Amino acid sequence: MMSEAKFGPTHNGNNINLVTVTGICSGAGCGISVSFPNCPVGVCPAAPVNLVSTGATTSEGDLILSTNIVFSGVAGGVTGPTAGLYNGNAIRMTATSGVAVVATSSQEVSGDSSVVFPIEALGTDYIVGAPQSGPQSIILPPYASFLMLATSSLTTADLTGLALSGTQPFAAIVGNQCGNVPDTTVPACDLMFEQLPATVVWGTRFPSPTVPQRAETWYKLVPSEAGTMISLDGGPAPQGCSAAASYGPTAPCYFSLQGGTFHVIDTSAPALLLMLSPGGNFNSDESDPFLSQVPHIGEFQSTYMFVVPTAYGDSGPLTAYVSIAFLGSAADRIMLIDGTPGSSISWTWDELVIGPDTFQFATGSAGPGTYLMTQDSGIRFSLQVSMHGRRIGFGFTPGLVLPPRFNVPPAIPDPVTVSPGCMVAMTDGLGAAVTAIVATATDAFGNLYSVTIVWGDGATDTVTFGAPTGLQTGITATHRYTSAATYTITAFATDTLGASSVPVPATCSVTVTNAAPTISGPVSLSLGCDTILPSEGTITASVDASDINGNLISVVFNWGDGTLPTIVSFTATGSKAGISATHTYSGAGIYVVTATAEDELGATSPPVLSCLLYVSDASSVTGGGWIQSPAGALVAQSSPTGKASIDVSLPGSPAAAGNVGFVFNVPAAGSTTHNLIFKATAIQRLFTVAGWRAIVWGVGTINSVGSYAFQASITDGAIRPGGKGAQPDRFRIRITEPSSNNVVYDNGLAVARRACPLHPWGAATLTPAESRQLECKGL
Repeated sequence: MMSEAKFGPTHNGNNINLVTVTGICSGAGCGISVSFPNCPVGVCPAAPVNLVSTGATTSEGDLILSTNIVFSGVAGGVTGPTAGLYNGNAIRMTATSGVAVVATSSQEVSGDSSVVFPIEALGTDYIVGAPQSGPQSIILPPYASFLMLATSSLTTADLTGLALSGTQPFAAIVGNQCGNVPDTTVPACDLMFEQLPATVVWGTRFPSPTVPQRAETWYKLVPSEAGTMISLDGGPAPQGCSAAASYGPTAPCYFSLQGGTFHVIDTSAPALLLMLSPGGNFNSDESDPFLSQVPHIGEFQSTYMFVVPTAYGDSGPLTAYVSIAFLGSAADRIMLIDGTPGSSISWTWDELVIGPDTFQFATGSAGPGTYLMTQDSGIRFSLQVSMHGRRIGFGFTPGLVLPPRFNVPPAIPDPVTVSPGCMVAMTDGLGAAVTAIVATATDAFGNLYSVTIVWGDGATDTVTFGAPTGLQTGITATHRYTSAATYTITAFATDTLGASSVPVPATCSVTVTNAAPTISGPVSLSLGCDTILPSEGTITASVDASDINGNLISVVFNWGDGTLPTIVSFTATGSKAGISATHTYSGAGIYVVTATAEDELGATSPPVLSCLLYVSDASSVTGGGWIQSPAGALVAQSSPTGKASIDVSLPGSPAAAGNVGFVFNVPAAGSTTHNLIFKATAIQRLFTVAGWRAIVWGVGTINSVGSYAFQASITDGAIRPGGKGAQPDRFRIRITEPSSNNVVYDNGLAVARRACPLHPWGAATLTPAESRQLECKGL
């Protein structure tokens, strides 16, 4: 099936004057039309011609359409067998969808038919016949035609072996204006013609049923290479072709086979095989000879369409005969025929075995109508049609598989541009949107069908066009990237034949960035930072999180007590307030709650921390003793050292009860002794862990005056869990002025490990490093 073709008139008044077009369309109201853009005025229809429904459908329910288009004039001719430039134009035909086309010269006593190849199947090299003179060069504009005639004799002239070569694809139509089959001089002769396939698509195996209604069928086999050997039905060359001889372009094999028989011709090199059916009586009608190409097995199709007209002019009723051949078994002899209601073909079958291959052959007659023919299991087969009436005969192959050997692929001449640019940030929950722009795509044959954008992340977008075209501009597609990375974008164009352009890259690689989510401020605790939580107490932690990309999906709360974290998930969003989770602590200790936000792409925020969370078991602390006060502990007098006595009595519950006493006898200059006597007047908070650890906050007096804040940390080294045997007890006290927060005394300022570190109460800016120092290290 094709959408564009070109064909030309013959000469001597035997122009192509009829084109039969068939096609299939699907869907309500579907249709196909054909046009002739360059046809001379008065020859072709000026307006597009719509194919007409045959009243039949395919087995899939598609409509079968056809029409006969008659040319009413002569496109310009050359009279007599004179070589030279042909001043008429070849006729260009376009269709809105794929169609099959058969061109016919239907004049009485001198007619024939040929399938018409689509433009994309044309080639640049053909072999016809032996040159009559030296090499000749001509320049043809598009759709012009050139006619070359052999001039030795109307009846014996032969161009077989002529090599034709062009710089651009062109169509070659061969034939004889006054030919006889067999090649003998008789008073009457007939026009015969056929469009040639390019040499590059010739084949080596030709299953061929002969015409059963005539006593013999003649063949002309033209090899593409000198030294080609020929075999008939797996044996020697056919009679008339020397078995010892080898053949070539200028040495064709011309032979005949008995009518109504089935054969396979094999060649050692690609060749062209033409069938020439003799003229004479044909079922009591005086019928003309015809010329038809015999397909090789590589040209077999799985579906054919053809039309059998009721008559041509005064030819009387036409009788059509069809022949098929395929590789297969007798079980495959099921041909499916759709078409004009009531159309059917009665087959006569035969079989031929050559080595490991079995061939099925059949012939049958077909009445007037439009035919769509397939084989039941989709086997590819050949189909040849001949039609005969009074003093007229036609032969043609309705279709061939002709790869587009010389198709010029489409092109994208300029790099792809991208918008909004080469650096793109994901700005919403759907990802980063990038638009690729192909400024121009072109196709020399007008077959441009689509442009595909390859985004570099495994995704592609294909933009198709309403109809094949030679130029398309402003082609765009938009894609959303969902992962942060660098991507290489390319684009390529594809034509209706499947040929693609070289991929064209974008002007730059696109880098997609994804900013990690953030959590504003520290983790907020439901009890605040001024409360000690009892053991087995429950607390709620909450945060506000945001993501400029709009793909925030979760927050992870780590409770710091070795239990599994709590993950709070939600639909992707740009911001979310009050994200919370609740946890119950089963053991006393000092904890920090950590929160981390995560987005859809796995990016995480820096962790944020809560203030210190003290979970107390309310155990009692009682004891006394002394420590060696280090230099610098008494800030006002940095040098004094000496013993300081301690007296602690904390019942645990209620926390407000209890006492902390601290006395440091400070030697002064001379013999005078100044004592620092601190006595707690109020216990504000008490944190205890299983009798081995306590931290107490409160206020007290120094030397019975003032009001000073204090924090004391006490550790019992003998019973501390994880300790390495008995360790010294540790005590640290810090006394500060409440109004200025200036330190009055702190025995842990200058000497490391003198006592457990003191922990800030209500710290809102605790760092991860500080959070790792919650235990008394090295005790």
